[in-house]
Amino acid sequence: VKDYGALGDGETDDTAAIQSALDARLSASKMHFVRFPPGTYKVTTSLRVDSNTYLWMDGATVGRFSQHNATIFVLYRDGVVTPGYSGVSNVIFDGGTIEGNSHLYTGGFTLLTAPHASNIMIKNVTFKNVRDNHAIDLPGSKDVYIKNCFFLGQETSDSRFYAEAIQLDTAKSGSYGTIDSG
Repeated sequence: VKDYGALGDGETDDTAAIQSALDARLSASKMHFVRFPPGTYKVTTSLRVDSNTYLWMDGATVGRFSQHNATIFVLYRDGVVTPGYSGVSNVIFDGGTIEGNSHLYTGGFTLLTAPHASNIMIKNVTFKNVRDNHAIDLPGSKDVYIKNCFFLGQETSDSRFYAEAIQLDTAKSGSYGTIDSG
């Protein structure tokens, strides 16, 4: 991500640079490797991850360091209808921390969501400081592997008395824009 302008200093908004690195695919059918060198990467809106992407977070922290209630990593594209398990597939998150900083900001949010996805691996990732939602939300997904992950600082407010760290559910029409409930 540093080749695309991300600084990883915790102060600079690295959202556009990280998204550029995620979008810089040479081929839609081959695995796309995106490396986050050690550092703290501030994002101010959702990062979109496509199929066949390996995110090697190499001890990095990616997170909310400003007020916004957007999901940090989303494995779908707005306006794309994805019935069944035809959403994003073949994605690996490896290492690092995804930080919500719920103690600094108001509002609920999720750290990673993958509706109608398949073949997703999440390993060696620490999910921190989520409020009123989930660290990982997997509505209508299959073949998901989560190993050696930690979930720290899960919070709920008076408006929502529960929030699972990992949400496994059906994907309903209207929950994720134009995602088909089939």
